[in-house]
Amino acid sequence: MRWTTDVCDVELLSEPTYSFGSADNVRSYEREYLLSGEYRPLVMYGVRTFQGGKVTSTAVLGAAGGGTGLHEHSAVGLVDRCVVAVGDQLVCLRLPDLVLLWAVPGDEATCFGVYASPLGDGLVVHGELAISKFTLAGESLWQFSGRDIFTGGIRLTERAIVAIDFDGMEYNISPEDGRCL
Repeated sequence: MRWTTDVCDVELLSEPTYSFGSADNVRSYEREYLLSGEYRPLVMYGVRTFQGGKVTSTAVLGAAGGGTGLHEHSAVGLVDRCVVAVGDQLVCLRLPDLVLLWAVPGDEATCFGVYASPLGDGLVVHGELAISKFTLAGESLWQFSGRDIFTGGIRLTERAIVAIDFDGMEYNISPEDGRCL
């Protein structure tokens, strides 16, 4: 996954075999952010920034929680930051140097994806157990839980966050306050 921001190009890579602190990895990273505490990280992503076609900084993120594959909603690029959903964590890195600005639990189980809020005022996390909204500073604004886990799709409109649970039930959630519409 690769995108362009105002300050650099950013690439996100899946690193399923990465071993923190080892010199025997396929790729090496300048910064290692192990976010899983006492648990072995189950999801690991590499992040690289480019300016003028040259790599300027690298970092690897590892988190616990359920495993998800890398896809177009694994990260959101902002002007001078990128926010990555990795395992159960929501991680914000400064661009282009990839300094960790903050990391917060995005869901109790796993984060399937992160989206810019349709209101332009924060981030929406598609979690397994909840749909949540965070500020751009990583503060939780609200959480919405359904009758079952949110393994169905999610789409954002100007008026609602539409999420589908495991049983196929559709929820229309207010992006403003997280209530069911």
